[in-house]
Amino acid sequence: MSTHLDGSNDIGAAIPLMTNDAKASSGFPFPQIHIEGDELFLSCWTEACAFAKGFRADCIEVDHLLLGATYTKAGAEVLKIASDDVVGLRHELAARCARSASQEGLDIGEAYAPSESLRRLLYEAAALATGEGDRKIGLHHLLTALKNSRPPAPVISALSRFRAEIENRQREAIALNQLPDLVRAAITDRLLPALESRVEERLDEIETRLQRPAAEALPGRGSSSIFLRVRSRQ
Repeated sequence: MSTHLDGSNDIGAAIPLMTNDAKASSGFPFPQIHIEGDELFLSCWTEACAFAKGFRADCIEVDHLLLGATYTKAGAEVLKIASDDVVGLRHELAARCARSASQEGLDIGEAYAPSESLRRLLYEAAALATGEGDRKIGLHHLLTALKNSRPPAPVISALSRFRAEIENRQREAIALNQLPDLVRAAITDRLLPALESRVEERLDEIETRLQRPAAEALPGRGSSSIFLRVRSRQ
């Protein structure tokens, strides 16, 4: 059982997060799947619905869901894989939700649907869960989907460990893009001179071997080396 920080355990009945007729406002048809969350995820979802209603939002955003996760003990433990400071994350998420809160007197029903961006993350999380043989998505699946999203969602800036990992990936990508130039520079600066020196040594060996029989056959005639003529042209 997922225990809330205030000691309560009522998370309500399991709810589907994406129904078969779900479709984004842009008209993008989402796959015909039925997504459900595990007990911890549903607990966080219940909290997210309460926050969305409190901030008078018209849908559930990932900020609401992560904020809800910070208010459960199990959710806070999972969030430690993404943030070094879960309490600070809670304050930052709450501030983000407050800034995006509606100032209009919206008449919002009890049932909330995920936003288009959250729907996409839920689909990615469902794919991850399916790949692991899980029938329901967990909070860790959502966090992995969030980390792997391209480009990273704005909330990623609040997840310190994810932000550091993504920055490392970006630095690695830049280094890989620069690798061909570095290889060419290494060849030009180091390998080519060494190769030229080796070629010179080999030419000297071949020239010596060819000159020895010629000198023995014509001892009184000076030899004109083809290698010297070739080198003089370089």
